[in-house]
Amino acid sequence: MKSNHYWLMQVLGRMPQLHTVKFHKNTDNSISADFFKFMAKGMAYMKKEGRELKKMSFTAMPLNTGDQFYSILKHHPNLICLDVNREPLR
Repeated sequence: MKSNHYWLMQVLGRMPQLHTVKFHKNTDNSISADFFKFMAKGMAYMKKEGRELKKMSFTAMPLNTGDQFYSILKHHPNLICLDVNREPLR
């Protein structure tokens, strides 16, 4: 693997029936600029193939990710549900 989050781009590009994604941050992993970079690339591949997500859910997102977060969302203008919860799972 090229990075810790390279797998995101690969998974998103190879799952034609994918309509929902859920991400849960915990103390053992991080949501970094690298995460957003490969997530945005995967989303761009989906859009290029004419696919869009219907629902996205994020739990415990960092507060300083506004522009990076938009880089993911802009590929899915017809998103039906966006769930962003700042509380970590316990």
